Amino acid sequence: MSQRHCGVGQLRPSQHAEPSTQVGPHQTVTHAEPGTRWGHIKPSPWGQIRLSEPALGVEALYTDFYGQSGQLFHEVERTLRHGDADGMLDLIHTRRYGARLVDWWSEWSVASLSSPECQKADHELLARELASIREGVGAPLSESLKLEAWVRWHPEAMRELALWASSVGSWVDPWAMRRDSISVESPFRAVQAFCVGAPVFLEGAEGARWRSYLATPVWADSDVGDLPLGVVTIASLLDPDQGSISPRRLERLDYALVRMRAVGRQILDPKRGRLNGLSESVVKVTTDG
Repeated sequence: MSQRHCGVGQLRPSQHAEPSTQVGPHQTVTHAEPGTRWGHIKPSPWGQIRLSEPALGVEALYTDFYGQSGQLFHEVERTLRHGDADGMLDLIHTRRYGARLVDWWSEWSVASLSSPECQKADHELLARELASIREGVGAPLSESLKLEAWVRWHPEAMRELALWASSVGSWVDPWAMRRDSISVESPFRAVQAFCVGAPVFLEGAEGARWRSYLATPVWADSDVGDLPLGVVTIASLLDPDQGSISPRRLERLDYALVRMRAVGRQILDPKRGRLNGLSESVVKVTTDG
């Protein structure tokens, strides 16, 4: 698996006179139950026609995972809108994906790593938000749940997600957090959801304590281009057929997704203060978007 800083595949010139490009994921990941309206993505068909590509005048580009395919098209659209295609060939162009990601990290890390109180405040924010989600989805108090936020970590040097805050967390040392490379082979459900690039249901690993997950990537939206910056997950100790985190409860879990995206955006916003509660303006933006 390649380790490009840029989160999308690199375009290569085709040998054909007037090439077309198809983008498909390089690998797949087991995620949502078939037929659900969240995150069900069929295996890539591109391998089936690869032998025919020269005859079709098509060069297939294989991204490392599904989420990169959508981001690639966003980057192309953004470049066309800004009219800076020639400038984007410069690796240090300020509007390139990697440069925007590093700019975000530079600002966010200064705001969030300046004091242990910042991380502690986000633990507490998730704990309060979990109580709201529990009530909204009708989960009983007897069902143990946890809400967690994972963030891109040192993207200028690494391709990783880190567990930044948890509703059941009490640590205040950022360097003691779980971290893992962004790969479909990761054992962490948050990393798997980041690779899928869409909300997904996931079951816990065999023998794991947490049995069912709902996870959603979180994007930062801006005029210079959207960025996938992290993942928010909610997990239950109960299996999907017994607990609240289940494809059978889609209507109620819509509420959970809105709140999860909102709290994720708030935590990942380098300009916000550590508030006592979730900003309702962030919730409104998430709902409207």
